[in-house]
Order: sequence, then C-alpha cells, then structure tokens
Amino acid sequence: LPPPSTSTMSLKQITVALALAQATAHPLKPIRATPLEKSLALRGGFVSPTDAAKVAATLVSANGAMMALSPSKAGETYGMEFSPMEEWIAEGMGFTFVATAIMSWLALNGASTNTVIG
Repeated sequence: LPPPSTSTMSLKQITVALALAQATAHPLKPIRATPLEKSLALRGGFVSPTDAAKVAATLVSANGAMMALSPSKAGETYGMEFSPMEEWIAEGMGFTFVATAIMSWLALNGASTNTVIG
C-alpha cells in the first residue's frame, strides 16, 4: 500500500501522528519524589498526614450522609433549588461520598486492601 497522502488523512489523524512522533522523540526525565517531611514543612507541618486524612474522611462522611438522606436539604445548604432530576443526582452523589468515606475509614483503621475495595 502506498503511504496515505494528506488529502486522504483527516486533520485528527495528522494531529495524532504528530503527537505520537513528538512523544517518542523526546524521552521523559524521571520525576523525583519530594520527601514527605519536606512537603509537610512547606504547608506548615503541624498536622500529621493521618490526622489530615481523618478530618477529610469526617467531612466526606457528613456531606455524604446529608446528600444521601436528604438531597433537597443539601441543596438548601448550598443555596440551590433542585429539580427532581437534580435531587436524584445529588442523592447518587451522596451515596458515592458515603462509599468513599467507608473505604477511607477502613483504610485508616488498617483493614486489608481486599476488605477496603470490597
């Protein structure tokens, strides 16, 4: 088969070909990880990563419970009026937040990976 001419190649195909050519032409430099202590010192370092994760899990738990159990009240809390469809979507988001919170609490309490993932 002869090579395709530019008239038969779409602009999308040309763009993808050029992007792949550039990506393979220049190898990426490895990324050096910053030590955790250095990162924490940058933001103040007064809170341990575990404590920060527990605070985040608590907030996600509370928000998820509120949105799953009473999505219309959650809308009022955020200053929004939900249509029935938006209320259903917010309820689904609430259940997702609750699932994330459960996984977070299990991981923070040392559960096995298989238990956390479920």
